[in-house]
Formats: sequence, C-alpha cells, structure tokens
Amino acid sequence: RKLPTGVDGLGTIVLRYATFDVTLMTGKNADSDLPSEIYTTTGTIYLDSVSSVTSIHDYQRKSDFTKEVLVEQETNPMISEARDFARVIENPEEIKNKNDYQKWLDLSLAVHNEITKLRQSAGIVFPADK
Repeated sequence: RKLPTGVDGLGTIVLRYATFDVTLMTGKNADSDLPSEIYTTTGTIYLDSVSSVTSIHDYQRKSDFTKEVLVEQETNPMISEARDFARVIENPEEIKNKNDYQKWLDLSLAVHNEITKLRQSAGIVFPADK
C-alpha cells in the first residue's frame, strides 16, 4: 500500500523457495511487538527481532516444550559485520577475502533485484525509473 506521498507504507511479501516459503509483513507506518516466527516441521522458533536478536525460543510441538537458546550479545550489533568488512579491506588479495567480497556483491545484487521487482509490482515509481 502506498502512502499519499507515493512511497510504500506497508505490505505483505511472499518469497517462494524450492522447499519453503517466507512471508514478510512490512510497514513504515506501523509498529509491532510480536516476535518473528519460523515454522518448522517439528515446532516453531521465536525471535524477538529480525535485526538484533537478543532472545530465541524453540518450541517443540511433540513434547510441548520450549527451550530458550542463548544468544551471545555484542555491545554494538553491527560489530561482526564491521570486522568482516575491515578484514576484506585490509587484506583484499587473500583468497578467502576475495571470495567473501564476491559473495557479498552477488547477494547485494540479488537483494537489490528482488526489492526492485517488489517495488515495481506495487506500482512505486521513482523519478530515476523514467
């Protein structure tokens, strides 16, 4: 759904993979305190956030038991990514770093392409599209 300004306000996205689907409910003009849920063949995994996970609970349907999974916390939620970027920048010729860099570029392009398709399917047009 577009806001009166023409930008996307909220929506539902279904991503289909070979063996599972992912449903995302997005919104710039809405808030939710609900956890993220991952449904498995044996139960449900609950995450308190999608960006900075601090709590994970694993519910097993058969035993009707929920186990809390400990999450190691960094002082800054972006620190591990910053370390990875620094590693690649400081040693760009190492094979692992070259591979990681290429993998990140490929993933970024794939995400960008999907976001563009979603935006276009919602009829959201930016001046640069013309």
